[in-house]
Amino acid sequence: MKDRITLIPQNDAEWLLLARKRLNLSQVELGGKINYTTVTISRVEQGYVPMSKTLRAKVEKLLIDQGESI
Repeated sequence: MKDRITLIPQNDAEWLLLARKRLNLSQVELGGKINYTTVTISRVEQGYVPMSKTLRAKVEKLLIDQGESI
């Protein structure tokens, strides 16, 4: 069994990046799965724009569906 490192995101940008990495998806792949543009995913991950409640809910659903968590 592979050990996991537990990281605690300090903000929405880190949370989204960690979630995407946990799902093993690129920005393009994540955007396609949740119907968001790559530009939006990138801007949130870089902290340029805040994450919407809808974006977070869609990513949380993907995590749950794949048995993952942050």
